[in-house]
Order: sequence, then C-alpha cells, then structure tokens
Amino acid sequence: MIRPAAPGASATSVLDPYYAEIDPRTGDVTRTAYLGAGFLFDTLQTVGSIAPGGVVYPGTTTGIPRITAQ
Repeated sequence: MIRPAAPGASATSVLDPYYAEIDPRTGDVTRTAYLGAGFLFDTLQTVGSIAPGGVVYPGTTTGIPRITAQ
C-alpha cells in the first residue's frame, strides 16, 4: 500500500512522489517507483506506454520518464 505524503491525508494527492502499477484483477499494488514530488511529476492518471522487459514510459506534465524493473 502507498501511504499519502500529506500528513493526516487519507488519499493520494499531487504531493505523492510515486508511480504505482496496480493489478486490474485484484487491485493490489504490484510495483512502485520514485518519480519526484509535486505537479511536475503528475502522471495525470494515464496508462503510459509499456515496452519489452517491463519498461514503462508514463507521460507526466513535464515529460516522459523511463521506469525499469528493479
């Protein structure tokens, strides 16, 4: 589970610094990656592109980061 960055918050916000993959069948978080905090790294709740080898390119408000499997 991802914990919201804002103290006392019960939901995520633009302050949360993580990208998360969620299993559509179970709703479980399967992988997370640190992107950066704030609206500059907001993925706008888009799917992004998935490349071979588990590489994900999520579009953000300021660019397209590359997230690889760890």
